[in-house]
Amino acid sequence: MRATDLSSGVGAAIRRATERINAGEARGAIADDLATALQGSTARDNEPEVLAAARDLLRDLRAAVEIEHQGKSRAADASLDDLTAALIDCKLPIDVLTGTGRGAPDPLTHKFTGYWQQLTVSAEHEQMDPAFRLFKRGREALPVLVDLIDDTVTTRVVLGAGKEVLIPTLARRQDVAISIIEAITNCSFNRRMRAAGNMYGGPLTPLIAMDEASRGQIIAAVREWWMNTQTLAPAEALAWRIDHAPVEERLEMINVLVNMGERERAIGNLRTLFEEAGPPHIRSLAAQALLQMGDDRPLVRLRELVARESPPDTTVLGLLAQHGRREEFELLLKLTAEDLEAHPNDRAATAEAILSALSQANNVMAVPVLVEGLRCTSNAGFRSMVNGATQSFSSADLAAERIQILTGIDFGYRADGQPAARSAAQQRIREWWQSEGRGQFSLSAGDARRRGGIR
Repeated sequence: MRATDLSSGVGAAIRRATERINAGEARGAIADDLATALQGSTARDNEPEVLAAARDLLRDLRAAVEIEHQGKSRAADASLDDLTAALIDCKLPIDVLTGTGRGAPDPLTHKFTGYWQQLTVSAEHEQMDPAFRLFKRGREALPVLVDLIDDTVTTRVVLGAGKEVLIPTLARRQDVAISIIEAITNCSFNRRMRAAGNMYGGPLTPLIAMDEASRGQIIAAVREWWMNTQTLAPAEALAWRIDHAPVEERLEMINVLVNMGERERAIGNLRTLFEEAGPPHIRSLAAQALLQMGDDRPLVRLRELVARESPPDTTVLGLLAQHGRREEFELLLKLTAEDLEAHPNDRAATAEAILSALSQANNVMAVPVLVEGLRCTSNAGFRSMVNGATQSFSSADLAAERIQILTGIDFGYRADGQPAARSAAQQRIREWWQSEGRGQFSLSAGDARRRGGIR
């Protein structure tokens, strides 16, 4: 997006208007001053985008003035219509409206309502905000909110009105309405917008260079969802949106299904998400969610990915290290051995990637792979010691340290030890493996007693 000069002329008038809106000044006076600035402007002295944005803002300000003159009630028992009219005075924090702040949870556990629920312990003025009051009315507010998704009347929510930001962003009632709809229903309609434009407030309308096509897609998605789900139960309405949303938006909603008790439906949606061709990070997150829910189906596909990539993807290796069965660890052992044989005198990228993933493993089936990795002695990097010094380390160092943890046997390996002491400890592990460790921990010895992790 091209930066636009708002330091003079109509641009400066826009900046002053957004600051005054956010400060709570009367919109009538703001509109009069903006109109005066427009009347004295010329196309030669102002960019076309600036003039168009100023005219749009003036129109929306005057629409808000008309609503103010209707004298809608702000009482505690205000009707839904009164509250939607009062949205012109919404001043909720930007991070609540966009779902981008206040300690955003992990993507696998995110619930849209979480951001709004935090307002229950926030300042009184936030709890009395008409937007929050509409959210508290729940599903009964949906019809009036859907009616607002085309409404461009201004609120008092401003992002970037200060001089440090070139492009001020002003939330309209449609922006607030869509955010409330998401919070009530846990449906996502603008995840891509949040990810792509956080500095412009996610789904909120930049006054300069607004993306009408993207906003039109969001509005169309809300309208289509409402037409098909307004008579459905909450879980059914959410499931409909999951089936029709872009893959980037589905994962958060699928997790909400789990929280609603719709576990089997959520597993079906996750399998679809994992099996569809989509962004690798989305597929990895879907696989992680399935494995955490006890569904082993992704492991076959993950094995295929590891077997054909060199070096394998670190995220996939991490999933196999955390959730792998005997078959997965047999593959990791085979790939490690083959890579070390193929690169006896230089760095073995595949083996190093596998050993790095297994350095955090809690399953003792990783022990045979880690023992094989003791041959991987090339310098893998440097690490800081407690005394502030740094020392080089190899993948064999990572393997030795994890073997001690998984087996519960102290072979004398110390991460801060001198190179000779660390090498000696690694040799003791090799000797132990040949004499007794193989019989206790080899994959051929059976894995039933070791499936749960450290024993």
